Formats: sequence, C-alpha cells, structure tokens
Amino acid sequence: LDVNGDSKITLEEIKVRTEFDTGLDGEVSDEEAKDHLGGKEEVELQQFIDDVWKNIKNVYKASGLPEEPLTPPDNQDPAKLPTPVDQGQQESLDEKDNGDPETEGEEEIEGDDVDDFDSDKYAKEGERTPKELDAEGDEMPPYDEATQKLIDDAEAIRKEFNEIDGKYRDVEALITNSDSFMELDFGPDAEWAPLRDKCFELTDAQYVYKLCMFDKTSQKDKNGHGETSLGNWQKWDGPEGELYSKQKYDKGQACWNGPERSTEVVLRCGIETQLIEATEPGRCEYRFILETPVACKDPSLIHDEHTEL
Repeated sequence: LDVNGDSKITLEEIKVRTEFDTGLDGEVSDEEAKDHLGGKEEVELQQFIDDVWKNIKNVYKASGLPEEPLTPPDNQDPAKLPTPVDQGQQESLDEKDNGDPETEGEEEIEGDDVDDFDSDKYAKEGERTPKELDAEGDEMPPYDEATQKLIDDAEAIRKEFNEIDGKYRDVEALITNSDSFMELDFGPDAEWAPLRDKCFELTDAQYVYKLCMFDKTSQKDKNGHGETSLGNWQKWDGPEGELYSKQKYDKGQACWNGPERSTEVVLRCGIETQLIEATEPGRCEYRFILETPVACKDPSLIHDEHTEL
C-alpha cells in the first residue's frame, strides 16, 4: 500500500486500490479512501498497524492484487506501483492484529457479516457444498440391503406392538368401566342399569338442556356458545321409601358471584324415556323431569300396547 515508501499511507495511495471502491462506481472517492483510513488523510506506519489494518485487511486480502497493472496517478513513478506485502511484513501485521500466527490468511466473520458469509468457499476438498446439498433436496440416499431389512423388521414389530397395545388399552378401559359399573347403585333389581350413560335432551327458546344418566347434566346456548356444566352424578336423592324417584347432580360450573350449579332430576313413570321439563327454581339450582318406563312400579299404568315393558 505504501507506494512511495515514505512509511505513510495517504488518500492517493488508497484511491489507486479498486477493492476500496465501496460505491462500485468505478473509482475510489476521497470520502471512501478517508473512511478506510479511519477518517484521516494520511497515517503513519505504526498508526496504520495499530488502528487501520484490522479494519481494511479483509477487503485488501480478499481482493488480492489486480489482474491489470494499476495506472499511477499523475507525476508518480510507475516503478513505485503497489507491490504485494512480503511475508515478513504480513506475519508482523497479522501477529500485531490477533497475536496468533496460526490464523494467518483466515478471514474473520463478525456481526452482520455472518449474513453474507459464503460457506461454499470453505467446503473442504471432496465435500459437497451447502448449496449442492440444498439442490439435492431432503431425499435420503437408499440404504444397503442389510440395513433396509433391519428397518423393515423394526417397522413390522412396531406395528404389531401398536396393535397389541391398542387391544390392551381397550381391555383396560373395559375393566375400569366394569369396576365403575359394579360400584353404582342401579336399584334393587338393577332396573336402572340400561339407562347408564344414555343421554336425553330438551330444547326451549334459548337453551338445549342435556341429561346423561349417572354421569352429568348441562345446558348449551342454541346460538352455539360453549356447554355449561349443571352438575355431575352424586347420588340417589328421593325421600324415604322412594329413594329411586330422584337423582342428585352437583359440583357443576360456578355461577358468577354465586354457588356451583346443581341439578335435581325427578323420575316419573312414562311410556318412553324422555326429558320433558327443565327449570331453574333457585339461583344456580336446576330441576329436570325425566319420564321413563323404568320408574313405573305397576305395569298396568302403561298403555295396553306397551304391556311388554
């Protein structure tokens, strides 16, 4: 860079180096040259080594010497055109810059420069570059015959395991359901058992009320809003001698600034099982009426055509 050998680097000496043309307009302006000299018009050798070199070495080293001889500025001796830095100077500059001779010739990539880093330049000989790998897509190369057989065998075993595991879970659920069934009171002759988990609905002007026997009660707005829990199965709640005439569902969704919702289900004799009434006699306290043949104590109360019930 020191064309005239005066141990100084000037703007004119920077301007003859095309690699410092950051504006890419074909020439290095005074502003561009001054910017590369740290805002100065000239710098002494030691200041260049201490402050300037670390900021321009990547640009200078990456570009190398120009292919065409440089045209010296007016009144400049052609014999003093820029020459490559000799090895001794290069080692001195690099050691001064980072203190590690082993990193000589390597480019530092910091900050925003990472986004512009061309990893293809640094692929080792014989290796595919990242761009080549991207061009190949995500398709994996085929496995050899032995490896493929191991993969196929493992997949078959996994499929068999999933099938067995599914059956096991079905049986486990059946056992759990059976245990729950045995714990419930379905009446003296288990006459209420067929209604377990059967659900019945009643729609009024605003809500759809739902009763799932021995499970829960709920209401849902007809306009499609979320379902509100009115209670979960608790117990039979009829008076003495008529225990199986009422059911209690409680611990439903809490009312605004109020108690948890609960439902009393009154069971009446009827030709078919249907939910015929849903009211709210008290705040957050609901009352359902369900008609069902199961509640009929005397078969003669049912019409002749249904005496088989």
